[in-house]
Amino acid sequence: MHISGPNFKIEKGVKQGDPLSPKLFTSALQEVFNKLPDSWQSRGINVGGHQLTNPRFADDIVLFSTSASELEDMLQDLSTASLEVGLTMNRSKTQVMTNSTKRRVKVDGQVLQYVDEYTYLGQIVSFKNRQDREIKRRIQNAWKTFWAFKEHMKGSLPMTLKRKLIDMCILPVLTYGAQSWSLTEQQKSKLKISVKGQWSAA
Repeated sequence: MHISGPNFKIEKGVKQGDPLSPKLFTSALQEVFNKLPDSWQSRGINVGGHQLTNPRFADDIVLFSTSASELEDMLQDLSTASLEVGLTMNRSKTQVMTNSTKRRVKVDGQVLQYVDEYTYLGQIVSFKNRQDREIKRRIQNAWKTFWAFKEHMKGSLPMTLKRKLIDMCILPVLTYGAQSWSLTEQQKSKLKISVKGQWSAA
């Protein structure tokens, strides 16, 4: 069923943080992917018998490809389709990572930078020793959060409230996404020591 109504002029967009904003952006982005050529159905990597080209969350998009030349074509397709709906790819944040030979990848004539790791949706993505670096980064961020609440954590706040503060504001920084982690005993020990240290400091 198709429902249509009268045309109206759009004079102002939604403000930053408006709850309608992500829904509008998601709709616009879906329109971009609808414009991509049929060749995308055979691109990407095979996962369980299905071709996976792009996990995405809002404007954070990852493209999967089996070769640099295919990735370059995919990026150019995405850039062209984005422009058609008024979106522009941020070149400074568009980077390439590979577990093979680094070959030049361009989009709109601009060569993209290769990186060995990057942070996607709050977690480090890397082909080398990712978990150790991720745990080190999480522990550092958890302590930064702890000291951001120094006035409360080192003050006369009752221990029951300090416990709630740690559980609600600090532990989530340390353990976000931990359900997908595969940890060694040494890595588990580092996390436990960090939590104990914060309790001692409180």
